[in-house]
Amino acid sequence: MADKKMKPPLEWPQEGVITTRFRDELQDVWACRYGTLTELMKEGVALFGDREMFYFPDFNLRWTYNQFNGVVNNVAYALREDYGIEKGDRVAIMMNNIPEAFVMYLALSQIGAISVIINARLAGDEVERQFEDSGCVAAAIEAALWDNVKAITGKNPGLRHVFVSGKEKKDNALPLVALMEKKAPREILVDVSEGDICSLIYTSGTTGRPKGTITLHRAVVNNAMNCTNSMRKIFDPDTMVSDWRQLIVTPFFHVTTLHTLVNLNLLGAKSVVVTTFNAQQVLDVLIDEKINFSVMVTAMYWILGLQPRYQDLVKANNLTYIMQGGSPMPPEICHKLSKEYPKARIGNGYGFTEGASVGWLLFMAGDAETIVAKPGSVGGTVGNSRLRIVDENMKDVPRGKPGQILAASPSISPGYWNLPDETAQSFITDGDGRRWFLTGDVAYMDDDGYTFIIDRIKSMICRGGENVYTVELENLISQHPKVLEVGVVGVSDKVLGEKIKAVVWAVPGETLTEEDVKEFCRGKIADYKVPDFVVFSQMMLPRNPGGKLIKGELKKM
Repeated sequence: MADKKMKPPLEWPQEGVITTRFRDELQDVWACRYGTLTELMKEGVALFGDREMFYFPDFNLRWTYNQFNGVVNNVAYALREDYGIEKGDRVAIMMNNIPEAFVMYLALSQIGAISVIINARLAGDEVERQFEDSGCVAAAIEAALWDNVKAITGKNPGLRHVFVSGKEKKDNALPLVALMEKKAPREILVDVSEGDICSLIYTSGTTGRPKGTITLHRAVVNNAMNCTNSMRKIFDPDTMVSDWRQLIVTPFFHVTTLHTLVNLNLLGAKSVVVTTFNAQQVLDVLIDEKINFSVMVTAMYWILGLQPRYQDLVKANNLTYIMQGGSPMPPEICHKLSKEYPKARIGNGYGFTEGASVGWLLFMAGDAETIVAKPGSVGGTVGNSRLRIVDENMKDVPRGKPGQILAASPSISPGYWNLPDETAQSFITDGDGRRWFLTGDVAYMDDDGYTFIIDRIKSMICRGGENVYTVELENLISQHPKVLEVGVVGVSDKVLGEKIKAVVWAVPGETLTEEDVKEFCRGKIADYKVPDFVVFSQMMLPRNPGGKLIKGELKKM
C-alpha cells in the first residue's frame, strides 16, 4: 500500500451521491443510506454479533456487539417505561470516556430522545447554564464529576431525573449500572426519522459563550456514509472499516469521538477506549491490542516516542492509519512517523461541530511526500461535502487568494438551539437553495486544489495596519525541525495597535532561541509578519477538547 500515490483532492471519488431537496434545501446526499443512528447500530449488531466491539481497559470491560446492544436496550427500555423519557426530551450526558457514556448516547437515540453533550471539564455554573438553555428533563453524570455539579441538580425544576455512573447512588442521583443490568422484557423501538434531532453539542470554542449546535440523525448518518464510501476509497479500496482496530482517546464530548469514532465502531471497527491520555497506558494499548487506526494530536505522537516501550510499537508495525487534527503536522514528525511505520497512511483533518466531524471535512491524506509537499494543507473535501472560499461580499475568490470558508453538506447543522439571531448570522442560503455555513475561518486553495487554513477571522492580527494571519505563521514556524508546537497571538501595542507573539514548545532535548525562530521566518514571509516576541513553554500548549489552541491562554504566557 505504501507505494500507491494519492489522487489530488479534486479527484477523490464521489460515486453514489445524488442531488435532492430536503426541507426545501438543495443537498448532495448518498443515495443508499441509513435512516438513523439506531439503524446504523442495529446493522452493526446484525453483521458482527459476537465479535468484540468495545474494550475499556480502565474498567477491565469487554463487550461484543450483541452484549452492547443488550445493555443499550436495557437502558432505553428503563428510560422510557420506568422514567418517562419521551421522544424529543433532552437528556444531558456529562462524562469522559467511560462505558456509561456510550450506552446512554445510543439508548437515547433508540427512544428518540436528544442527547445534550456537555463538556466534562466545565465548572458548575457553566453546566447549569447549559442545563437551563437546553431544557433538560434528565441528566447522566460521571460519578467522578458529581461533587462539581450536585448542587445545581436540585436547582433546576425541569430536571426530573438524575443518574450517575457506577453502582452506587449519590445523593439524589440513581446508579446507571442498575438500569444497565435490569433485563428489558422486550426490545423497545420508537418512530425516529433522519430529520429528527439526535444531539445538542455545546461548542467548546476558543472564545465566547458556548452555543448548542443541533445535530440531526441525517447528519450522523451522512458522517457514517462519508466514512465508508469516501475514506476507504481515499486510502485503499481493499480496506474495510471492519478490519480496523481503533484507539479512542479523544474526549467523548467532542465531535471527533461522538460522530466519527463511534460511527466507525458501529460500522465494525473494534474500539479500545481509554478514559484520558496517559502516554504509557496508550502505548501499552497500541501494542497489546494491535491498534491499526489512531486519531490524536501531534504532540501525543511525539510524547509516545519518548516512552520505554516505543520501539516495541515500531517493531510491531501495526499502525496503518495515523490521523491527527487541530493543527498542521510538522514535517519532521511526518517524516519520522512515515519512516517508523512504512505501510501507514497519514491524515490531517479540519472540521467543526456544526458539520458533524466527517459529515463535513477537509482532509489531507497520503504518504510523507504528499504531506510534506503541501505543508500545512488540510487537503480537500470528503464525500458529499462542498466548499467555497469567498470575500466579504460572499463572492468566490480566485485560486491563491484568501477568503472565508463556506461549507455545505447534509451534515451541516440546522442552527443553534434557542439562538435564531446567531443562526441567521452563521448560515446563508444561495440562489439555488443550497445552504452554507459561514465557518469564520480564512483559507485559500492552491492551483492543485489543496486548501490551506490561515486564520480565524476573529484571530487575525492587525499590526500597524497590515493583516497578519496567525495560522499562516503557525504553519511556517511548525516546519522548523526543533519546533513541536506553536501558537501565535496578537498583543496590544500603543504604537502599532498589535504586535505578534509566538509561543513555542520545542522538541524535548533540543535548544531553541527566540532569534532562531525569527531567523527561520525571515525571507520566507514579509518582514512585518516576523514575530516581535517568542516565548517558550515547557509543556504542551493549552488546547480545547477539539485540539484547537486556546489563544486567550497563550496571551497570558
